[in-house]
Amino acid sequence: MEQYKQLTNTSLNTIVSKYLRDKILLGELKGGERIVESDIADLLGISRAPVRESIQELASQGLIKSIPRKGNFVVKFTMSDVAEIFDIRLLMENSVIEILINEDKLTNYDISS
Repeated sequence: MEQYKQLTNTSLNTIVSKYLRDKILLGELKGGERIVESDIADLLGISRAPVRESIQELASQGLIKSIPRKGNFVVKFTMSDVAEIFDIRLLMENSVIEILINEDKLTNYDISS
């Protein structure tokens, strides 16, 4: 949580979302694992409201699945999902590089760093 305290001008919801997203993407929260609002709130020393909002945000991003009357669970990614994500990322990064080069946005500092 220490690394998230530097985000002082950021809403608590955004901090919790980043915290949970990092835990999911680093595999510290596994696919299929239940996320309990009160446990996260207690762990972070905050109320449940920002945790609830963060879970809703991550559910809209496809990282968490909310099942009514059951709870919130980390989505299990298949190898096909991961491959698709990497393909999309590769296309986006290539597009950004093309724009930077074609519009002469890179400086000598960018190239030498």
